[in-house]
Amino acid sequence: MVIRRSSEQINIKLTKSTSNDTEGRRSGHARTLLLLSLLQCTIAGGTAQAYFTGTQYANLADQRGFLVIYPDAPDSGNCWDVHTNAMLTHNAGGDTLGIVSAVRYANSTYNVDPNRVFATGTSSGAMMTNVLAGAYPDVFKACSAFAGVPYGCFAGPDMWNSACASEPLSKTAQQWGDLVRTGYPGYSGTRPKMQIWQGTLDTTLNYNNFAEGIKQWTNVFDYSTNPT
Repeated sequence: MVIRRSSEQINIKLTKSTSNDTEGRRSGHARTLLLLSLLQCTIAGGTAQAYFTGTQYANLADQRGFLVIYPDAPDSGNCWDVHTNAMLTHNAGGDTLGIVSAVRYANSTYNVDPNRVFATGTSSGAMMTNVLAGAYPDVFKACSAFAGVPYGCFAGPDMWNSACASEPLSKTAQQWGDLVRTGYPGYSGTRPKMQIWQGTLDTTLNYNNFAEGIKQWTNVFDYSTNPT
């Protein structure tokens, strides 16, 4: 499957289980679950094929009976563009709309349950997971980001934002939450549940991004930042 973006394209690897949706039947669902699986940059070994072979999602799809989409980023270094306004805004174009177009295609073609569409990613893919959760809350029901940064943290003129990655940026919970709300202006529906994972020894994306992400999403959901 190929999703085009202007003169570029996002190549999509779609893993379709051959197990006749055993998970759907086991859980009482007649329709299929879909997982969007987002790669890290090439410098960290990131290609759709590498993410396909290097994770267990495809094996689990065969065992449990669900679909997985593995997009390839079209930009240099295979990093996702998570810094331009189009990427951060609902239906404004770019990588995010290309990915969502693939999800929408799969939903309509493979009888996907819209209440069981999920996204996950690592590093650059985790950044994109946060962006999709903010800009397309109507598409995803839950997202899990492994070693990313908050939505909007990389916003600016360049693909890489050292101030966010290494220092990192510090904002109030309200400021972070307001950034998410700008991703889909006027949206008042249900937002996807969020999981955020970050390694304390990560030398590329500072561990403090974990705390900033918690501030962001607890504000969006109007939760306390104190664990319960």
